[in-house]
Formats: sequence, C-alpha cells, structure tokens
Amino acid sequence: MNLTTYTQIVQAEVDDTSARAQTVIERAVKDAYQEILKHCGRFLIGTDTYSTTAVAGTQEYTPTVAYEYLKVLWHDAGDTDFSVLRPISEEEAIEKYYNADNGTPSMYYQNGPRLILVVTPDNAGTLEVVYVPVQDDISSSNTSLVPDHYTNVVILGAIARFKMYEGVPEAVDYQAKYGASLQDMKKELGTRFEIIQPSFMGR
Repeated sequence: MNLTTYTQIVQAEVDDTSARAQTVIERAVKDAYQEILKHCGRFLIGTDTYSTTAVAGTQEYTPTVAYEYLKVLWHDAGDTDFSVLRPISEEEAIEKYYNADNGTPSMYYQNGPRLILVVTPDNAGTLEVVYVPVQDDISSSNTSLVPDHYTNVVILGAIARFKMYEGVPEAVDYQAKYGASLQDMKKELGTRFEIIQPSFMGR
C-alpha cells in the first residue's frame, strides 16, 4: 500500500473523486499515517540510538527528532557502564533540584525536543538515548510501514479527517471508530513482543 492506493480506497468510501477531495484526502492519509506511527512506531519501525559526549556544566541536549524516547542513559567520563536515567517532570526538577550542585545525572525531563539532565553533569560523560525515529510522509513512491492487515486503521483515520474537513455530523462516529481501531492495533502489536519479567535478587 502507498499514498495512491490509500487515497483511492478513501475516495471510493466517501464517494468523491473530485480534484478538491483528492487533495484533502491525500493530506488526511498522511496525517493518519503519521499518527499511527507515533502510537505504534516501536513495533513497526524499531529503535535507533543517539549518542553524544556531554559538556561539563551543560544540562540541555537535543537528540534526533523522534516519535518517542524510550530510554535515556548516562555514564561519567572514564566509566563504561551506563545507568538508566529516571524521567521526572519539569516542575519536580525546578522545585527539588534547581539549585543542586553539578554532579552525575540520575534524572531528566523533556522540554519540547530537548532533554534536560538533572543534575547538570560535572564531567564530559556520555549521553545515549534509545528512540523511535521519525519516518518520512507516505507518498506514491514509498510503501507503507503499516501492515496490510491494518489498512482499515489508516482508512478510518483518513475518512474521519475528511469528514471533519467537510463539517458533517458523521465525522464524530468515524473519529470514534478510528480511535478504537488504533488502540486495538497498538494492543495487538504489543502482545507480539515478549514481556521480560524482572529478575529476582539478580537471578
């Protein structure tokens, strides 16, 4: 499936093959596709790792743009073992750690596309971020990453957006159907990944 095939299906469903409708539908397909990847990207795309050497005294870093940051890790300069940083809110960071001395980061929070380390590192350690990379918009020349089994999720998302653009009452019903189908897709894909139980007392 690609942009052309998705668009043709939606055009048939809404019974509108006009040039105006095609433009709206193509945009709706692209938006639905990106939303699906945002919710299900870890299952459909996989992960990459961003790595950078920190600057002592600098707490703000901007990793590669991502749908989702899964883990943020740190090790001090001279060390080799990474520790997973705990995510906190900006509010907690300001209330509890705003005046903290520089040291080894053990937490972080997100501020837009930026990651703020808490506390500010006092050495040129290594920051690594495991993330789900953003994908290009779907087009007529690239194949959808959404398996054919879930084509209906893309179609429902595009129809819902088209109906909202048209301002018709059934837009609400289509949005509800799309939301439910997206959650079902995410749940079903999630069950395909083995759940690793934490070890007990290191065993």
